[in-house]
Amino acid sequence: MAYLPKNPVLLKSKTQEKRIRRKHLLNFFELLGVYLQVGYELSYAWNQVLTVTGRAGEIFVLEELEFDSDTQPLSSFLEEQSQKFSQRSYRVFFEVLGQLYTEGAPLVPATQSLSQFLRRELERDLEQHLRQAPSQANILLLLFFLPAAFLLLFFPFFLHLQATLQIP
Repeated sequence: MAYLPKNPVLLKSKTQEKRIRRKHLLNFFELLGVYLQVGYELSYAWNQVLTVTGRAGEIFVLEELEFDSDTQPLSSFLEEQSQKFSQRSYRVFFEVLGQLYTEGAPLVPATQSLSQFLRRELERDLEQHLRQAPSQANILLLLFFLPAAFLLLFFPFFLHLQATLQIP
């Protein structure tokens, strides 16, 4: 599977990396919910989601979610992820899934609500980014376009002033 390169050119900031990870986690839970809704068992659906997203050519940044059903049961894997997942704020997702899985409760509503939560977070990030965009655009205008505009506006005036005053 592909991975997210740590190239500073490709990743502009930690915020962008978190946004990308959140987006991929959202896609993962949405696709997992679809597999569960169709009727597949969680361990099979989990592995299928990982292989499908890898085959789609998508840059899959959640390589830590790779699960080997031959060496470890899914319940212990989910418990491990609830303690060791790289983003602390999402560890509760795996804890909830693990508890529901061990109790035999339906997982489709849980995956749907996790997807909705992640989608709302992405929307909040987008709104925050769009709120900051005008101020960033103003800074660019002031730094790059305003000096050139003043030069274009006042250069003919300075040429006329120089010709009138006969300054060499």
